[in-house]
Amino acid sequence: MLGLTKLYAGSNSRILVWFIIILTLVELFTLFDAYFFQSTKSFISPLQRNDIQNCDMTYSYPKYIEIDNVESTFSSKYKLYIYRDGYRDSDTLYGTPALFIPGQAGSYGQIRSLASTTTQLYHQNREGRKNIDFFTVDLNEELSALNGQNLIDQAVYLNAVIKRIQDMYQRPVPVMIIGHSMGGIVARTMFMQPNYIPYSIRTIVTIATPHLVAPLLLDTGIYKAYNDIKTYWKTHQDQLKDVVLISIAGGSLDNIIHSDGVVIDKVVSKTNGFTTYTTSIPGVWTGCDHMAILWCKQFIQVLSSTLLSVVNGGSTVEERMRVFEYHLLQGTRIQQQIQAVDINKLVNRGVQPYIRLGFSKQETVRSITFVAASKKLELATNIQPQFDRRWSIVGCNDLERLDCSYVKPKVTLVPSGTAENLIGSNPYRLLQIVNDGFKYIGVVDHGGDKILDGDNEVFLIGRSVSDKPVVHPYHVWDIGYGGINIHIDQEHPVHSFPFLQNSLFAFDVNVNLINRTEESLFKPMMQQSIGKSEIKYFRGLEMGVSDRITFHQELDHEGLQLRFFMDNEVMDISIKVDWYGTLGRCVLRYGSIMVLFFWTISFVVLLSQLYTYTINGKREFIRFEIALSQCLKGPLLQLVGLLLIASSVQFYYPSESILFGTDDWMMTCLLLFIFAMSIGLTLIIWLAVSMIVAVLAVPLRVFPMQVQSQRTSIKPMVVQMTLVIALIGFVPSSVIFSLYFIIWMCMTAVAHTAARSDLPKIRNMYYYRLSWLVFLTSLLPYYVPSVIVYVKDIMIGWTHYRVSPIVLMQDIPALFMIIYLVTLGRNPDRLELK
Repeated sequence: MLGLTKLYAGSNSRILVWFIIILTLVELFTLFDAYFFQSTKSFISPLQRNDIQNCDMTYSYPKYIEIDNVESTFSSKYKLYIYRDGYRDSDTLYGTPALFIPGQAGSYGQIRSLASTTTQLYHQNREGRKNIDFFTVDLNEELSALNGQNLIDQAVYLNAVIKRIQDMYQRPVPVMIIGHSMGGIVARTMFMQPNYIPYSIRTIVTIATPHLVAPLLLDTGIYKAYNDIKTYWKTHQDQLKDVVLISIAGGSLDNIIHSDGVVIDKVVSKTNGFTTYTTSIPGVWTGCDHMAILWCKQFIQVLSSTLLSVVNGGSTVEERMRVFEYHLLQGTRIQQQIQAVDINKLVNRGVQPYIRLGFSKQETVRSITFVAASKKLELATNIQPQFDRRWSIVGCNDLERLDCSYVKPKVTLVPSGTAENLIGSNPYRLLQIVNDGFKYIGVVDHGGDKILDGDNEVFLIGRSVSDKPVVHPYHVWDIGYGGINIHIDQEHPVHSFPFLQNSLFAFDVNVNLINRTEESLFKPMMQQSIGKSEIKYFRGLEMGVSDRITFHQELDHEGLQLRFFMDNEVMDISIKVDWYGTLGRCVLRYGSIMVLFFWTISFVVLLSQLYTYTINGKREFIRFEIALSQCLKGPLLQLVGLLLIASSVQFYYPSESILFGTDDWMMTCLLLFIFAMSIGLTLIIWLAVSMIVAVLAVPLRVFPMQVQSQRTSIKPMVVQMTLVIALIGFVPSSVIFSLYFIIWMCMTAVAHTAARSDLPKIRNMYYYRLSWLVFLTSLLPYYVPSVIVYVKDIMIGWTHYRVSPIVLMQDIPALFMIIYLVTLGRNPDRLELK
């Protein structure tokens, strides 16, 4: 129990109050500037390169045909459409059904990029293949992230939609689900509804979906919905064993849904799904904001090809997962190469320290080049797969007898190191050969026509590298204090930082030195990875230029890893914490905590005011801002102690996910910083509320006023409470609370008008009502979203309203409190218009 502070009216804290307000405004400006306009960091580091969205636009010729006769109570609220692509499609179904579910305030038309691109790819090569019939739903652009009941309503309707789709195909065909944002949560909710058709959903692809936690936990229904989904998917694994769930995120450029929440490692097993990012997908390699991910051409083309391969590649979980992994994680493989190589007919170029072959010129002599094999050999090439018969790789033990055999490397696509823009560019391939006992690795040039790649030389380069990364045991504190310097060479391209695991922090990687040779074919490139899901590439590294590194939280990862691709170069780099970028990342992740702290601080200050007013014999009600400044040395300081204790518990029991869900001690500093900012935010809100009340009071000055005694009868309160209980069955409690809030604000404005008098009891009335108004304002974030949803439903003609028992249990105490204030709790003296 917090010890309340006895307040003193004579204390002059105006300077402290205004200092806190001004300091908080500067901090808020800095936070939002770092969040929305990260390029303004130029005054700190003019040459830092930040994430940019490098997406080409998709074009379509959409036509939406409404499908009626969906047997659902919500058919008057929602609509079902089938997408047809301009002149390519007829109205006849000729593929496998897929259903697109839009997210919060999303439109059914958002399917057009994916549906159109898929149709185009199908018609380019339709032989022996199935197309996809895309269905989409108009959910009236509901605010599904703000109201848990909307999630349930949509899930129930969509199960009915699937029944209608199956009727159109005249058989129980499974329907593939593509869900954007909260649409992915609706898709998972469908399994829990009574009208779910068993085995009707087998594949779910979610795009920028917050699987772990809702974007805003301001509604009890949302909180309960997420808990129910988590429980169901954990306890019904047997029923979901045939379901594949793929989660795709846009990364750091998504300013609506922070991509920490997309991870599904604890939702499904690795055999039934995975998480990936657009920065990781071969051929995409760019971050996407929350809406661009639905039209980014590079991503949409890969996703369209993936979905077509899924519907044509088999029905088992293993077959579908193999397709998703190939397209979204692995990306490519070596095409057919010549394996029956007669080594004796090749020109032996001998053993070289490293391999360096050019293929642009006409080659009439077939040759082989060897390199001494260590544990691991890496080759990089820009040769495109259609020319793979031009070259092959062999492993040898005896160069005199040429005892060699064909070797198949592991292949990974990486971005081009020479293209000015990755859109439309030819990627490089990284070939990794783990030595199985060979003494030498040889690359065979089979000769033939020259290979062209625009104006760039076609090459294959490589050398033996260390099979283990260079481990750097630095913590955030080490890097944050003074930064670190690292030397990079070609024999040790991989550098691991196992203790850099907290996704809140941004890091600045600056190139201090590059020693290049004249024969270098491309500028150095850096690959950043965290676990196996999120990969980013930074191309064209130059001396004096830095890059901002950010990543997202993957469960059970081994820390940050940097990999460098170079051509006969060495580099020196420095790494330091990017504090400005880190501040910006705090906004999306932990900004909502300030709402909770605002409620707590305003409540503690109000209790201290009431406590002081009571023990002083009800002589004077201390002003809100003076009370808060005095509480800094009392109950608010005690709250800081409680937060430190909670952080300690989090450190020793991180699995409990208290506060931040991490055991990093540095998060304690962040927690205290947010609490300190919340104190300033409370004062800013007090100032704003005071100004609004003052404006409302201006028209009331023309009316004469007088003070009357407070009524002692509880009849008005009983009558109003009875009416409110009766209305709750027809009107949301949030609407009722908001109406009473407006009444209380008007009553505060009346008190403000009368407070121009020097009578102490009149000033007490105003300060009392204003403090209560600030506290009631702290409750608005929990009620306003529900009001918006209700008004939006009324505007579209949807008047069905269902009472949630959980919401009522939360709201009834607040309703009774505000009714008491309006009726009996106005003040010992009551001011009325005469």
